Amino acid sequence: NSLFQGMELKASELLQGDGADAIKDAAGDLETIQEKDATSRDSFTERINEKKKRDEKLRKLKIGAAAVIGGTLVAVTGGLAAPAIGAGLATVGGSVGLGTVTAGLGGFLGTAGGVAFATTVFGATGAGLNGYKMSRRIGKKLNEFWFE
Repeated sequence: NSLFQGMELKASELLQGDGADAIKDAAGDLETIQEKDATSRDSFTERINEKKKRDEKLRKLKIGAAAVIGGTLVAVTGGLAAPAIGAGLATVGGSVGLGTVTAGLGGFLGTAGGVAFATTVFGATGAGLNGYKMSRRIGKKLNEFWFE
């Protein structure tokens, strides 16, 4: 309202004969309005950019957390299952004719070193897989969508 009232007053001054000053004042008011508009556009763009950066950090944090938690769960499961995997591998390998190799590997997986090895392999694989799946789930942004 005050902007329109100011313009109305400027127009009435122009009609009353004090035209040059009224035109200068109106031009100054227009420049002020344009400066305010440019400033508000800049601050809006800055806020949008800050939100994008914050969202990107949050997305990376979610992916990292999923990788760590999933990797830990798979590693614990793999470590607990290592002796059973070793026994099963030795049994199956012996029946197929690879008894010496699979018996050695099965015996290794039954030791503490074998459990540590299985835990590491399962943990790294689980972390990679969970991180990949989470990045595909929340990493892709939908740009276009339509039905045909």
